[in-house]
Amino acid sequence: LIFILFDSVPMYLFEFSSFKTQLGIMSVYSWICCDHKKLRPLLLLILGFLIDIFNGFIFGLSSLAFLFIFLIQRSNFEILLSKNFNSTWIRFIIFIIIYNCFLLTVHKFFLNELSIDILEIAYSIAVMIILFPIMFSLVNYLNEKIKYINE
Repeated sequence: LIFILFDSVPMYLFEFSSFKTQLGIMSVYSWICCDHKKLRPLLLLILGFLIDIFNGFIFGLSSLAFLFIFLIQRSNFEILLSKNFNSTWIRFIIFIIIYNCFLLTVHKFFLNELSIDILEIAYSIAVMIILFPIMFSLVNYLNEKIKYINE
């Protein structure tokens, strides 16, 4: 929740037009990879709705993406999370590019007034790709702390 709020605050302070760093999406994706057994679909729906509300996306698209990733991870644990972090990173890159293309297509189809700035979208995806290892390790560290406190 903190990452979702931290990601949406610059949108209200600065006047950027389309996609941002999407730290909330990155943190939920990392959490699904790290510990999908403790997550519940209702929590993913709520987090997806919060991301959609704060970022101005069409309501429910992020929740559908999270539930899809959750079901993929739950069916086979090795699909998203690999022993080799480079494979995990490449799978995240594929997910984030597909997610942003899908989001952009749906927004362009349903909301014709959306202005598309390819440079800003490419910058956003590049920043997310660079920040993913840091976010993944931070979410994994916080998840381990929660497990330790819970036990």
